[in-house]
Amino acid sequence: METCIINLKQLFRLGLIVGVLLTTQCKKEDPVPILPEKSVTPEKEEEFESVNTEPSAPLLTLPENGDELVALTSMFSWQEATDLESDAITYNVYLGRNGQPLTSIANNITTTDFLLETPLEKGQNYQWRVDAVDEKGALKASETFSFITEYNTITQLTESAPFSKRKNAALISFRDKIFLLGGENEAGEPLAEVWSSSDGVSWNMETNNAAFGPRKSAAVVVFQGKLWMYSGTSDTSMNQYIWSSEDGINWIQEENNRIWNNTPFLGQSHTTMFVRDGKIWRFAAYDGSIGDLTTERHVWNSADGKNWTLITENHGFNQKYGMKIVSFQGQLIAFEGSPFSETKTSIIRSSVDALDWSIVTENPPFQIGFYSDAIVHNERLYVTGGLTYEELWFTDNGTNWKKAVQQRNYPIKSGNTSVNHNDRLYIIGGNRNQVANDIWRID
Repeated sequence: METCIINLKQLFRLGLIVGVLLTTQCKKEDPVPILPEKSVTPEKEEEFESVNTEPSAPLLTLPENGDELVALTSMFSWQEATDLESDAITYNVYLGRNGQPLTSIANNITTTDFLLETPLEKGQNYQWRVDAVDEKGALKASETFSFITEYNTITQLTESAPFSKRKNAALISFRDKIFLLGGENEAGEPLAEVWSSSDGVSWNMETNNAAFGPRKSAAVVVFQGKLWMYSGTSDTSMNQYIWSSEDGINWIQEENNRIWNNTPFLGQSHTTMFVRDGKIWRFAAYDGSIGDLTTERHVWNSADGKNWTLITENHGFNQKYGMKIVSFQGQLIAFEGSPFSETKTSIIRSSVDALDWSIVTENPPFQIGFYSDAIVHNERLYVTGGLTYEELWFTDNGTNWKKAVQQRNYPIKSGNTSVNHNDRLYIIGGNRNQVANDIWRID
C-alpha cells in the first residue's frame, strides 16, 4: 500500500520536472521578439486643395428688361463680371422665344457685348441671359430679361427713282403692277405721265401723254375690274370728267346720263374716295368754297362709276375735307386731322354704312394732322402719312394702336404716297419740305 503511494508521488514529481524542462526548452527555441524602440517624428501638415469660387453674375444692360421695338439685328450688352481669384472670364449668351427654352447663340466671348447678325422675328417676345464662366469652369448666370422686337423693317430701295421728283400723283396697285399717274413736278406743273413697276424697284414710263391730260391731285380707285379717275386739276382748271382704264395705260372718257357728261361734284384736290358695298363713294373734296356748309361736304355714291347719287349734303365731320377713309375688317375707319399744326386735333371714327359715324378716339397716341394717309397691309391698318405725323403706327383691331418701329427712317410725308402691292407696303415720292422721288419699302 505504501509502495503504491510512494510511486505515485514520485511519478507526480517526475511529471513536474519534465514539464519545467519542456517549458524551458520551448523558451530557448522560440525567443520572444524584441520590438524596436519607437522613433518620434514630427506630424505631417494636412494638404488642402483651395476651393474655386464662382464669378459674379453679369448685369444685363441692353436690351433692357421689358424693352419694346428692339431692332431685329440687335447688340446685346452687359456689365463685366468679377472673380475673387482673378481668373479669366468668358461669357455665353442664350436667347429664346418667350415660353420656349433658351438656346446658346454665342460661347466663350471675352468682350461684354455681342452683335446678333441673324435677324430676329418681327413683333415677337424674346428672353435672354448671359452666363459668366471662369477658367476653372465655375459658372454664374445673369437674370433673364425679356423684350419685344420691332413689328416691321423699313428699307430704302432708291434715293432717286427713274421718274422725276413729284408730289400729288395718284398711286395705286392694279393688275400686278404699281401705277404712278400724273402729279406735279418741283415747279408745280401738272404731268400727264404714267409709270409702272412690278416690284417697286424697276420702273417703266408707259406714256408721257396720257389721255386724261396733265393731272395733279386726282383720285383713283379700283372698281369693277377697272381703274377710275376723278377730280384733280389741270394747272388751274378743275377736272370734271370721268376716266377709266382696263390696263392703267390706255384711258377712255366715260359718259353718263348728264347733259354735259361730267361729274355732278367738283374736287380740285385731296378728294376722299373709297369703294364700299359695291359702290364708289365720293366723301369730301376741296373746291375753294367759302364757308362751312358747302358742296365740299356733300357725299355722293355710284353703282356704275358714271352716274352719281347725292346721299347727304353734310358728312358731319369737323373738317370739310382732308380726311382719309379706309375699309378695314368689315368697317370703315376715318382719320381726321387739323389743317393747323398748332391745333393738332386728331379724331378717328368708324362706320359700317358710310353715313352714321361713331368716334373711336379723339386722343390717339399720335398726331395724324391734315391730309393723312392710311393703308391696310398684312391684315393690319397702318397710318403712313399726314402733316405733323412723326412715326409709324398700326392697329390689329381698329382700336388698339402700336408703334411699329423705333425709328421711322423714311421722310415724313402727307397725301397719297403709300401703296400696298403684293403684300408689301411702299412709300413713293411725295412732299415734306421738298419734293422727292425716293422709294421705301415696309415689310
